[in-house]
Order: sequence, then C-alpha cells, then structure tokens
Amino acid sequence: MTEIWGSSDLAYICLKDTVRTTSFRTAIERTVQPGDVVLEVGAGTGILSLFAATAGARKVFAVEIDEYLCECLAETVRANGLTGIIEILPGDARELELPPAVDVVISELIDTGLIEEPQIPVLNSLFDRGVATTATRFIPDAYHTEVQLMWMDERLYGHVIRAPRHEWPVFARNPSWEPFQTLGRSARASLWSGRFAAGPHEPEVSRNLTLPVRPGGPVNAIKLCGQVVLAEGLQVGATNAMNGDKLLPLGRDYELPALDLSVSYGMGKGLGSLLAQVKEP
Repeated sequence: MTEIWGSSDLAYICLKDTVRTTSFRTAIERTVQPGDVVLEVGAGTGILSLFAATAGARKVFAVEIDEYLCECLAETVRANGLTGIIEILPGDARELELPPAVDVVISELIDTGLIEEPQIPVLNSLFDRGVATTATRFIPDAYHTEVQLMWMDERLYGHVIRAPRHEWPVFARNPSWEPFQTLGRSARASLWSGRFAAGPHEPEVSRNLTLPVRPGGPVNAIKLCGQVVLAEGLQVGATNAMNGDKLLPLGRDYELPALDLSVSYGMGKGLGSLLAQVKEP
C-alpha cells in the first residue's frame, strides 16, 4: 500500500498545481495541431494526454512506468470516451517500442536543473531511436538552469543542518511550515540553457563562474533554480509541484568580494551528482 500511495500522491500533487497544469494546457493548445500523433512520456494521471486529445490529436501514446497509475489511466481514458485516441503504453520510455517520427512530444519529467528526473536521458533516447526528429515539436520547448550565491541560517531547531533545502512556493504561503531564513547574495548566472528540439543533449554539465558578492555579509550556499519554456512566449518558474528552488550548502562561510565557483552535475543523475567548489584566492 505504501508504494501505491507514493506513486499516486506525486501525480495528484501535479494535478492540483493549477499554475503548472493550466500552463501546460495553454502550451498544448498552441502546439498540437489537428491530426497530430502525440507521445507523452511520464503520463501520470493522464491530464496532459487528455488535453492533447481535446486539441485535436489523431493519436496519443501515453507512456507511464508505474503499473498502478496505468490502471487508473485506463479507467480515465474509458470514462472520457477516448479509447480509440489515447493508447496507454506501460513501461520505461527508454525501453519500449514506440512509433517513429511523432509530431509532438510532451515530457513533463521536469525538476530543478533537470537533475533528479530523467528528462534529458529520455529525450536523448527518443532521438537516438528516431521517435523524435528535427521536425518534432516539444512541450516543454526549452529549459534554463541558473545559480545564485546565498546566505542561509543553518541552525534549525537548535542544530546545524547541512542538507539540501527544497523551497517549494507553497511553503512560503503556509504559516505551519518552518520559515527558514535565507538571503540572496548575488545575481543569478546561467548554468545550462537549451531547446529540447536541438537534442540529443550532452547530459554532463560543467561550468566555471565568477559571481560578485553583494556587500554586507557572508555566503554559505548556492541556490539552483530554473525557468521552463513551455511554448513561445509562455515561461514559468517554480510552481508548487514543478521546478522548486533548491538551496545547497557550501560547507562554510565565505566573506569575499567575488566567488570563483566550479559547478558540475549530470542531468538525470540525481542531486548527489552535483559538485560545487569554491576556488579560494
């Protein structure tokens, strides 16, 4: 029962996130054309596949790796009278036999920096097998990863805690959550930027940056954040279920006018692959 709750809970949170879900609906309405063949990877509750069918897709292939969610999705498709349009494909999109040269790929395997979820590995696999081509349209269309120097109060509940902080917007609006104290200490700088249609993409990211520090105090963390470009002119940042800011401790205070920072990570390889090092003078 625990495993079922875990999978359905995440999909439900995405469904309840109105900023995320209505923004995707707008992007799908702008991108999907009548008669298109659409592939959605990571379908979850199936809401984005339903949007694609409503927008006029001739066929929607909905890929979902979780067996329980696939069972629920089958019921949803039948309840909406879309059995002939939406076809559910249970399994990993990197291993399944998929139709060639689809018109649109919908892939909301989006997390901050594209680090935790396999957005890039999955899309690279689609390109490698000819499922996606240079003519394929993508939703989202692009992603931009940024980094910022921060100060954060490391003492929580009377103890120093040096662990990643996942600062979802909903936390800031709810007084029942502990209000962790943070302060931006630099402007944001780009770590990675790319359009998914330009894939396949190299998943390893490595950047050397010099970030001026605002006067008035030390730096002890970095913030990883991002912008999702769903379609031309439609861009969203952190929402309650997608792309929340991550604060990562540097291990000590730095009081310098600028920090030379080396950042590397693997997209789709997990937050543990991220290495941020300060090059001291």
